[in-house]
Amino acid sequence: MDRYKKRRKEYFIRLLKSIVISILGSILLLSLYRVNETIVGLNVLDNAKMLELDLRHGVLTILGETFVFNIGNSTK
Repeated sequence: MDRYKKRRKEYFIRLLKSIVISILGSILLLSLYRVNETIVGLNVLDNAKMLELDLRHGVLTILGETFVFNIGNSTK
């Protein structure tokens, strides 16, 4: 019986940790999008893209730095 309670408590703690991490990640992404909108509205920077993902062209922009990647568009 004691072992069951201990497993249940550990499961609850893991679940709580994952929920907190998910909430914090969501807040981070939403705040980055909000900051991006503010920078674009104020026209402060030349490249005002804080976070952008374009899967059609395979481009990821983080804090003004653009990274191009290939998602399996292989030519034979």
